[in-house]
Amino acid sequence: CERYNALDTLTNALLELEVDSRLDADKRAVWEGVCKPAMYALTDMEHYGIGVDIAQLKAAATNITAKIATVEGSIRLATGNQNFNPGSPIQVRDLMTKLGLKVKKKTIKGQISTGEAAIEPFKHVPVIADILEYRRLKKLLGTYCEGLLSCVVNGRIHASFLQGGTETGRVSCFNPNLQNIPTATSSMEAKLIRDAFVAGPGRCFVEADYGQLEIRIAAWLSEDPKMIEVLRSGVDFHQRTAEMICWVWGVGPDGIDEEKRKEAKTANFAVLYELPDRLGMMLS
Repeated sequence: CERYNALDTLTNALLELEVDSRLDADKRAVWEGVCKPAMYALTDMEHYGIGVDIAQLKAAATNITAKIATVEGSIRLATGNQNFNPGSPIQVRDLMTKLGLKVKKKTIKGQISTGEAAIEPFKHVPVIADILEYRRLKKLLGTYCEGLLSCVVNGRIHASFLQGGTETGRVSCFNPNLQNIPTATSSMEAKLIRDAFVAGPGRCFVEADYGQLEIRIAAWLSEDPKMIEVLRSGVDFHQRTAEMICWVWGVGPDGIDEEKRKEAKTANFAVLYELPDRLGMMLS
């Protein structure tokens, strides 16, 4: 292990010298002024980690487990099958067929898809709504409660960060992904999980974010008059985009809900970062 670490350090040092020699003045300024300081900040974040109230996280797990049992009982009562497993794609597929629900999406093998996107249109059917709720709760329990608990070391989670680990160049996080914790406002269960993250004695968490920074930079670089007009007006940019393309969904501006705003947001960033696959999915 020590030999490997020594070789790894030496290789990276030699690599830095080689890459550094290829940088022009502008790239070196970005490297020295932005990338290196950010790298040191991320290293500190990994080292110090974030505090976790284990008792709170366990309480959240207990609460969610109880709700899963309740929803599972409701599903089995509705299907008339006490052995029905809502986590089984085969059983859910058979149920969809039995209920006469025409699912448009298919699997690679040509079978009815039981993915969330496929059965979401049928959430008005009580048993389908319960299955979607069951999946939501199971993910909260497995990914966030049990998953986070397995990563706690001496009351803290030390996640790993990659400075350019995403398609768009943003920082990514893994082992575990702390950037993907559900928002506290999304559900009561999510709030219980969020409340498990704690600051040290005499300290507090501070949240700061640029308002649609990438959109503003794009407007500045492109000098697009419509983008600049919307941003200066103070109107929500993604909401305005949704209103401009509402014909895609066959509705008027008044028919834009939160889900359609999210799709418009996807379209905005698909155009911004040249991600045609995502744009095509949104417009299909």
